[in-house]
Amino acid sequence: MPSLFRSTAIVVGAAASVGCNPFTGTVCTTEARAAIVVDVRDSSTDAPAGRGARVIASDGAFADTAHTSADFDGPYGLAHERAGTYTVTVEQEGYRDWSQDGIRVTRDECHVRTVDITARLQP
Repeated sequence: MPSLFRSTAIVVGAAASVGCNPFTGTVCTTEARAAIVVDVRDSSTDAPAGRGARVIASDGAFADTAHTSADFDGPYGLAHERAGTYTVTVEQEGYRDWSQDGIRVTRDECHVRTVDITARLQP
């Protein structure tokens, strides 16, 4: 009986090292997923308006900021693999600042459950 236990422990240990839950059979990937993905749009035309925008996701003292060059429309991925309750702010030249709070991000066995948001900016 002791040898059976030892073998089982080795299998469980090996499965855990590759990101697998031996009790549920779930295999986790090694990618880092964004907690929040923000698509920035013009509220009048629905055209992409993310080029050069500054997008901030904050949760208490934590803040993640994406600010790209003028040749990237988005979407913007923020707060990778971090669950929490966020406020998202978008600052874009030529538009009023946009903000949404109370965005709740949860996680499953492996990763955060990404929340997709569309920020519709007012000129």
